[in-house]
Amino acid sequence: MPAGVNVNPQHWQTGFWQINPAYNNLQGRPPPPPNQAPWAAGPAWQAGPSQNPYKRVPRPPSAEYLASKLSDNPLGLSNMIPR
Repeated sequence: MPAGVNVNPQHWQTGFWQINPAYNNLQGRPPPPPNQAPWAAGPAWQAGPSQNPYKRVPRPPSAEYLASKLSDNPLGLSNMIPR
């Protein structure tokens, strides 16, 4: 890990390098050597499964609902010609 970097060393070790196209390299620093790989966050930094505590969990249908008979015209529509 380079000196002066304020990053958790464990996080640093789990990452990898990649080019940042938004980085302005013309700030008085020489460009990095071509053999040095760019850095990116490792898999440990990735978001896991959905962490939405408000996600609605649907109830399974009741036995009474599943046992109910379906009607031929539940909406009561008349004079409708199917195409």
